[in-house]
Amino acid sequence: MSFEAVDTYVVDGIKVSILKFQLPLDYSNPETSIDICVKLVNNRHSDQISFCYQTDLLDNIDKVFLYLEGGPGYESAFPVVGTVPTYLSALLDKGYTVILLDQRGTGLSSPLQLSKLTSFDSPEEQLEFLNLFRADSIVNDCEQIRRILLGEQKWSLLGQSYGGFCSTCYCSRFPDSIKKVFITGGLPPLTGTVEQVATNNLTATKRKTLEYYAEFPNDEHRIARILDYLATSCPTLPNGGTLSRNRFQHLGTYFGASGGFTFVHKLVTTMTLELDSTGQLSYKTLELLQNCSGFETNLLHFLYQENIYMNGPGKSTNWTVERVKKQLYGDKFFFTSEHHYSELCNDYHRLQSLKPLLDLLHSTTDWRQIWNIETLKTFTPAKLPIYCMVFYDDQYVSTELSLANETIFPFKRVITSEFLHDGVKSNGHEVLDKLFQLSLGNYIR
Repeated sequence: MSFEAVDTYVVDGIKVSILKFQLPLDYSNPETSIDICVKLVNNRHSDQISFCYQTDLLDNIDKVFLYLEGGPGYESAFPVVGTVPTYLSALLDKGYTVILLDQRGTGLSSPLQLSKLTSFDSPEEQLEFLNLFRADSIVNDCEQIRRILLGEQKWSLLGQSYGGFCSTCYCSRFPDSIKKVFITGGLPPLTGTVEQVATNNLTATKRKTLEYYAEFPNDEHRIARILDYLATSCPTLPNGGTLSRNRFQHLGTYFGASGGFTFVHKLVTTMTLELDSTGQLSYKTLELLQNCSGFETNLLHFLYQENIYMNGPGKSTNWTVERVKKQLYGDKFFFTSEHHYSELCNDYHRLQSLKPLLDLLHSTTDWRQIWNIETLKTFTPAKLPIYCMVFYDDQYVSTELSLANETIFPFKRVITSEFLHDGVKSNGHEVLDKLFQLSLGNYIR
């Protein structure tokens, strides 16, 4: 297998080469291929505006980081200036070549299309195809790319959020391919249940809602006003979807990231003023609300929610979050994250045809193993050093369940309340500096 350099450009002194690989769609039956793309980035490069394997990669082959994005179902950033994203500039400044993977089904890597899913004859066939996009397949792609680009040379991993889940999967399957691992807000709950994950997530988001009201006390009555409007008017979004109470609750997703409170406050204020002045929401506001979840633009993000925690056959998710939400929230309004609820497809017009698939995702018990627990149990810091930043009171990835992984495999960690879940993106230099210091054996406070 080989690769093709499909584009190269230089911006602010960094060189970005987009490399395309044709890899097996199904690694158990590799007759059909899928295009997987990475963005290879460095600031020590040749002057020619084309990819040069020798100067752009081989000369620095012992200092390569693979970045795995969160989501699930989101592509890596497209570098447009030298300082964004901040984790990229932080690694480049330390002399690393950085490979940004667009995970299969996202971004430049054969993005999953609704038309492809609806071309199958049954939900069972749809699910069989969808299962080819889980973390184990992503990791197989990573390993194939490493072998093609680096040969026997190891590389390091940086996994953010779901990218940390994938990094842990990679460690459990190909530990000899990895030099070291940095995980930020992305230790999977290997000792926990989906119920525990849902309880921790909803409890954190409920607490975040109260913190939001404390910061913006006028918004509680504004939101009550908005909820009354949604209940009586059922506003239609530009693409035909419905702005329901449940869909509006998803705005709590923003609470766990930098600037999230301010974003929601601005939106709530705008909605209230529009309702007061015109009795309806503007097209601009409706379009913004329509695109807040990313479900319609990133199908894997829509389909991969509770099922990302399933590690082998025997159990179903059975709408866990919806059940736990009823227990924790009752009839009171608190925001949620990007959770599934049984009427979800009714609110997303473009996704209504996927309702049978969504039901099957929550009823099936036939899940492949993602993390090889027995392999992880054999790890020592000398064999594979893993360094993690755990964010205190992380809304998305439970601090408690993250730390419980110490009963399975050893890792060094920084626990901090200095950053939110997206710390490596918003404060990449500070976050990565702490992890590099940790990797050098320095005590981090």
